[in-house]
Amino acid sequence: RLEGELQSAVDNGLVANLEAESARISGELTLASAELDSLQPEFTELEVSEAELVNEQLTFDTEWGDSIAPSPTRAAEIRANIEALGVTSERNEQELQRLGARLKAIETRTAEVTTAGEAATASAERNRSLEPTLAERLDLARAESDAAEAALADLLETQRRVEAEASRWQARAEALAQALDEARAKAGADALASGEGVLGTLLDLVEIDDGYQAAVEAAVGDALQAVVVDGGDNARRALQLLDGQELAGAVLALGFGGAAGVGNEARFGADPILDRLVGVGSPVRRHVRARGGAVGVDALLDVLIDDAVVIDGGWAEAIDLLAAAGAAASDRVVVTTSGDRFSRRGWRLRQGSAGATGAALEEARANEQRAAADAAKVVAEVAAARQRSAVAVEAVDQVDAELRACRAELERAVAAAERATTDLASFENDRAELTEQRTTIFTRKQADAAELRTLMAELPAVENEEAEQRNRAEALTRSRTTLEERTREVAGRRTELEVRIAAIEERRELLRTRQAETETRLERLVAEREQARVRRVRIERNIRVVNRLAERLEANRSVVGDWVERLDTEQRAQSEAARRVAAELSTTRGERAAAEKELAELRERRSRLELSETESRVKLEALTEAVRRELDTDPEIAMTTDCPDLPAGVSPEHRVRDLERELKIMGAINPLALEEFDELKQRHEFLQGQLDDIKSTRRDLHRLIRSIDDEIVGVFSAAYADVSQNFVSLFQTLFPGGKGAVKLLNGDDILNCGIEIEAKPSGKNVKKLSLLSGGERSLVALAFLFAVFRSRPSPFYVMDEVEAALDDMNLSRFLALVEEFRREAQLIIVSHQKRTMEAADVLYGVSMKPGGSSKVVTEKVADRKPPTEQAAIDLRDSESEDLPQAG
Repeated sequence: RLEGELQSAVDNGLVANLEAESARISGELTLASAELDSLQPEFTELEVSEAELVNEQLTFDTEWGDSIAPSPTRAAEIRANIEALGVTSERNEQELQRLGARLKAIETRTAEVTTAGEAATASAERNRSLEPTLAERLDLARAESDAAEAALADLLETQRRVEAEASRWQARAEALAQALDEARAKAGADALASGEGVLGTLLDLVEIDDGYQAAVEAAVGDALQAVVVDGGDNARRALQLLDGQELAGAVLALGFGGAAGVGNEARFGADPILDRLVGVGSPVRRHVRARGGAVGVDALLDVLIDDAVVIDGGWAEAIDLLAAAGAAASDRVVVTTSGDRFSRRGWRLRQGSAGATGAALEEARANEQRAAADAAKVVAEVAAARQRSAVAVEAVDQVDAELRACRAELERAVAAAERATTDLASFENDRAELTEQRTTIFTRKQADAAELRTLMAELPAVENEEAEQRNRAEALTRSRTTLEERTREVAGRRTELEVRIAAIEERRELLRTRQAETETRLERLVAEREQARVRRVRIERNIRVVNRLAERLEANRSVVGDWVERLDTEQRAQSEAARRVAAELSTTRGERAAAEKELAELRERRSRLELSETESRVKLEALTEAVRRELDTDPEIAMTTDCPDLPAGVSPEHRVRDLERELKIMGAINPLALEEFDELKQRHEFLQGQLDDIKSTRRDLHRLIRSIDDEIVGVFSAAYADVSQNFVSLFQTLFPGGKGAVKLLNGDDILNCGIEIEAKPSGKNVKKLSLLSGGERSLVALAFLFAVFRSRPSPFYVMDEVEAALDDMNLSRFLALVEEFRREAQLIIVSHQKRTMEAADVLYGVSMKPGGSSKVVTEKVADRKPPTEQAAIDLRDSESEDLPQAG
C-alpha cells in the first residue's frame, strides 16, 4: 500500500510538470510571433534599397554598354611575332652555320672514305689471290695429319697386341717357374742340388711334344718330379742326405743294377696286347725324349712308360679299351691327352701340371724376352708417330689459322669497300640535300626579315590605340567596382534578414512541436496510471508466492544436510577399504613380477643351452661332412688314425692353417677366364675406338671454337672501329667543340672486355657521364645510338621519348639527325615535344573526351614544311581535346 501511495504521488508530480511545461511553451510562441512582426520595417527598407540598386544598374548599362572594348591583344601579337621572328632568324643563322660545318665534314669524310675504299679494294684483291694457295696448303696438311693419325692408330693397336703377348708369356713363365719350384721342393731338389751325380729333376731333363704334356705327366706320375741321380751309389748318398735332414724326396738312379728297359718300339709285333692298344692310340714314349741328349735318360723313360699308351678319346673310350684287352692287359696303362690315367690298379681323371718342364720354362722365357723387345721397339715407334702426328696437327692448325685470317681479312676488306661505296653515295646525297636546305633556309631568312620590318612599322600606332583604350577601361573599372560594392552590401543585408526570419520560424515550429508532445503525454498519462495499478497488484501477489517457496526451501535444507553427512561417512569407510585392497594387490603384483623375471631368466638359459647344443650339432655334422668329402673316410677312422709326421716345432693346427693359407693364395680355378679375357679385350678395343673418336671430335671442336672466336673477334673489331669513328663525328655534331670517344677496357682480350664512353662537352673539363646533366647524358646516349645505326644500318628505328630532357637548341640538333636518317630508314618516335611532332610525316595520337572512350587520331602531312612557316599539324579540336601521347 505504501508503494502504491508513493507511485500515485510520482504520477501527480509528473502531470503537474507537464502542465507547467505546456504553459511555458505557449509564452515562448507569443514572444516569437512578436519578434517576427518587429522585423517587418527592416524588410520594407531593404526592398527600397534593392529598387534603388536596380535603377543604378540600368544607369551604368546605359552609360557604358557601348563603350566597353575587349582587352587589347594586337600589340601583344605583334610583339610576340617580332620576338618569334628574332628567335627564328637566330636559329636560321645557327642552322646555316651548322649546315656549312656539316658540308665541310662531309667533304673531309668523303676524302677519308675514298682513301679507305681504295685501300680495302687493294687488300681484298691481295687476299683473294692468296686464298687458293692457303686452301691447297691446308688440304695437304690435313692429308698428312690424317695419314699420321692413321699410322699412330695402327702402331697403338700393334703396341696393345705386343704388350698383351709379352704379358701372356710373362704370366706363363711365372706359372711354369712356380710349378717347377714346387716340384723341386717336393722331390728335395734344393737339398740335393750340391750332391754328387745329381742331374736335376726329371722335368728339367725331358722335352715333351706340344699337346701331350698332360698325357706324359699322367703316365709318368710322381716320378716326373723325382731327382735324377747318375748311378746307384750316388742315389744312395742322396737318400742318406735327405734322411739326415729329415726331408721328404724322390730319387731316380740311372743305370741302377745295369738293367735297361725295352722300349715300346722294340716290343711292337712281340706283344700282341700292346699291339692292340697301340692300334687304337700311340705309345706315350714317342712324345717324350731326353733334353739335350742327356745320357741314360732315354733308358729311364723306357722303364717308366714302356707300358703306357695315349689315345685321342676320353675316359669312356679308355675304359672300353681296357675292358676289351682283358686280363692280359693288367700291367698296361692307358692315358688321354687331357691327363686321364686308367689301369687295372685304378682310374684317375685330369692329373698334371699343364706341361711344367724346364724346356717349356726356357721357351716361355725366350718368348717373353722376344715379346718385351718387340714391345720396346713398338713403344719407340709409337712415340715417334705421336711426335709426327703432333707436328702434322700443329701444321694443320697453323695453315688453318692463316687461311681463316686471310678469309676474315678478305671479308673485312670487301665489307669495308662496300661500306665505302655506300658511304660515298650517302655523302653525295647528303651534300645535295644540305645544299637544298641551305637555299631554303636562306630564302626563309629573307622573308622573315621583310615581315619583321612590316611589324616594326605597325607597332607604334597599335600601342597608341591600346593606351587610349586602357585609360577608358580604368574609368569603367572604377565605376563597376563602386556598383559591385553597393550590390554586395544590399545582398548582405537581405541575406542577414532572411537568416533571422528563418531562425525565428524554425524556433516557432520547434515550440509548436514540443507543445503538441506535452499535451499528448498529458492525455496518455491517465491510461498509464490505470495500467500501473494493475501491474502493482500482480507484483504483490508474486511476492507472496515467493515468500512461501523460501520457507519450504529452508525446511528441506536441514534434511538434505543430514543425508549428505551420512553419505560422506560411508564414502570414507569405502575409501579406507579400497586402500587396504590396493596395498595387498601391489604386494601380490611385486611377487608375481619377481616370479616372472626368474622364469624369464630360466627360459633364456634354456634357450642358450639349446642354441649351443644346436650349434655344436651343426658343427659336428659339418665336420663329419667335411671329413667324408675332403678326406674320403669316416670320422671314426679319422679319429683312430695317427697324426702324420710334422716338422719339429709345428703343431697340427698351425700346419692346417698354413695349408689353408696356401690354398687361398692359389685361389679357385676360373674355367671362364679365357672367355672373360676375350670379352674384356673386345670391350677394351671398343672403348679405345670410342676414345679415339672422342679425341678426334675434341680436336675438331677446338678447331671450330678457335674459328668461331676468330670470327667473333673480327666482326666485333670491325663493328667497334666503325662505331668508334662514327661516335666521334656524331659527338662533335651534337656537342660543337666537344670531344667524345669509345674505348675498350682491355684491348688484349676482346672476347671478355667491356667498353667505356668518354664525353667532354665544350667548356667542361669532365670525362665521366655521371658528372653531366640529364640533357647532356641524353645527347651522349643518342650519339652512341646513332653511331651504331650508322655503322650497322637497319630498316626500322623505334625511339621512346629520347628527347624529353633536351632544350630547344639540342632538340634542333636531334631533329637534324632524325632528318638525316629518315632518308634511309623508317623512324618511329614516341614524343610529347611539339617540334618533334612537327617534323613527322604521320602523327598518331590517342584522345579521349570527358565521359567517353579513347580513340586513335591520325594525321598525314602530304607536303611537310618547316615549323616557322606555320605548317605544323594542330590536333586541337573544338572540344579542346589533348594528345597524351603522339608519335
